[in-house]
Amino acid sequence: MGRIWVGAASSAGATHSPIRSGPASGPGSEGGSALDEPANFERHLALIGNLRYGGGLMDVQFGAPKALEDITLADVQQHPIWVWVWEAGLEEQAEDETWQCPVTNTTDVTEDMVEPIISLRIKGTELIASASYDPEREDLEGISVWQDGAWGSLRDTQLEAPVTLVAIPTIGGQAGVEFTCEDFESDHAHRAGAST
Repeated sequence: MGRIWVGAASSAGATHSPIRSGPASGPGSEGGSALDEPANFERHLALIGNLRYGGGLMDVQFGAPKALEDITLADVQQHPIWVWVWEAGLEEQAEDETWQCPVTNTTDVTEDMVEPIISLRIKGTELIASASYDPEREDLEGISVWQDGAWGSLRDTQLEAPVTLVAIPTIGGQAGVEFTCEDFESDHAHRAGAST
């Protein structure tokens, strides 16, 4: 049976890097997602309502949508949390569903956010990264690193695995949340201390 995803583009494989735009996993992809389960899909729709209309636990405000290739280091430093236009309910202001909007009134990631893209520091370096954060699994996917004026993958850096990424925004009110990427090919990082 087919699913209708109400403009929900996959975002797990793409953060701010245009080389990762498009489905890699998640809604609408062949790889599947936790949202494929009916109960999770219903929660997903409820959370969109919370964000879009302020009818839930928090009233999130968004800036103007931007194309992935137009999001810069300065943008993610000014606004360390971004969401996909479908999550913000701003699809009509974007050219397609891969555009993102900055969250402008908070720097705390909450469980109300379906799939926020957060800014991170790579511990022991001056590098800034961005990744899609899954609040339920407490992990990162689609890790992009700003280097030489553009977004690229961890594989494009001179770094060696494992690396520790430190969240710039707070997560659930906690500052300095750390994630570990053991394998650059997996493009995935687990929250330090979280059960996997």
